[in-house]
Amino acid sequence: MHRVRLYLAASILTLSSMQASAQSNTWQETHAFTFLASGTQSSWADYLASDQPGVSRIAFGSYDENNALQSWDDALPYEPRPAPKTLPYGDTMQISVKDGYRITGYSLQSNVFSAHLVALGWENYKEYDEISPGYAYSSATLAVETRLADGSAIGAGQSKTLFNSSGELLVGASGLSLTQDFSIRFDAMLTTDAKAQWAHIRDPDPYLCCHYISNPSLAHVSLRDIMLTIYSEPILSAVPEPQTHAMLLAGLGLIGWRWRRKATAREKGNR
Repeated sequence: MHRVRLYLAASILTLSSMQASAQSNTWQETHAFTFLASGTQSSWADYLASDQPGVSRIAFGSYDENNALQSWDDALPYEPRPAPKTLPYGDTMQISVKDGYRITGYSLQSNVFSAHLVALGWENYKEYDEISPGYAYSSATLAVETRLADGSAIGAGQSKTLFNSSGELLVGASGLSLTQDFSIRFDAMLTTDAKAQWAHIRDPDPYLCCHYISNPSLAHVSLRDIMLTIYSEPILSAVPEPQTHAMLLAGLGLIGWRWRRKATAREKGNR
């Protein structure tokens, strides 16, 4: 009986996980299009932040440790120094445009936060006969490209990078008129590198030789509040050309002239 209960519990958990996975792959709907995020970054749960006429905003989560990168170094010159770190990730947004609408452009933006620590000040001490400066370096890159369902690219992609600074990254495309299915692919890359500052101190007693001291360096960078904004508009019915208006007026005038001519003929016949 105990084994049966365990089997039932395992079956329920399996079904629940399958249902949750199916829900995460469900197309979501806006007023002008439906979309599906098909990337592998499972920590980002795509969701519709707002949907107003002409403007739909899709958020990719707020800041968490999966969107951050950090390098720390406190190594002396005879110790191995940590290698630079890189963290790439991205997502592909599948877009299916609804009938009667077109996509006119989109923008992808993210806030970048960076922090750096490099210890300084040993240059003023005369007892140090050798000083190696430290450093802390970071960069954050955001890139996008647009492709049709057949894989062909629409225009040129965009890429922007912030070096050793906090701020906003903004990329995107404008002047579009898309009514068929397409995709927006975006990629992000974080990079950090840090090297400790160390000093070489020679002891006055030559038999005691020397020793080293070091101060750590830290480089940190993260992406926060990644937001995709898609702009759309309804497709209006065609506006008649001036020639069409002229022909319509001419036709109405001809009908009116013939109707008046017949009315005049009837009046003469009645007399």
